[in-house]
Amino acid sequence: RRMIDRVSVAMGIEKGEYAQRIFPVAGNHDVDRDTLTDVDIEDANLKTAKDIDKLNELFISDEEEAHQRKERVLTRSEPYCDFVRELWNKPKLTNDEVLWYHTSAPIIGSTGEFHVVGLNSAWLCHSHWVARMKGTDQEKEGEITSHLTLCEAMVDKCFKEVSKEDDLIISLMHHDYGRTRDENSGIKHQLERSCDFILSGHENN
Repeated sequence: RRMIDRVSVAMGIEKGEYAQRIFPVAGNHDVDRDTLTDVDIEDANLKTAKDIDKLNELFISDEEEAHQRKERVLTRSEPYCDFVRELWNKPKLTNDEVLWYHTSAPIIGSTGEFHVVGLNSAWLCHSHWVARMKGTDQEKEGEITSHLTLCEAMVDKCFKEVSKEDDLIISLMHHDYGRTRDENSGIKHQLERSCDFILSGHENN
């Protein structure tokens, strides 16, 4: 937070503008991967993360069981969510609304708007169960990274109200497609069709 404050001062961003001008996205170091027991991992659906329909169901199902499983997964990102809620001064935001979001503002001198879509590629980041697969056939088959996804249901939700006419649309995510299962998915096609810029990080170069 001290770093953000210092950079903001240098850029002339007031603290009251953070929610409109600072757009964080969660990365792998923002997930506490050791907080789930083996039973929790099974319940949270991490062992069946390769089933994209089951993952989407966590967010679109009205059933209490699905809601509880989703919350077990997202609890691992709770400290990060608390940080963003405090940074933006929006204490009532849910974890969903912090980890996947769409925000917009008018473009000065234009009739269009500036849209930022923040996506979460890290929500299924390596659990300690996955880490124990190192050196096994499952790792050789891509288990370590292939379970990561931006989540179709949440990407659809973020883009539901984004218009393309005269608008500038930027998507932000921590992992690039090469590190997720979305390399050849409908998510990639949707983002490339809808966005003017797609920005990712993680490489640390």
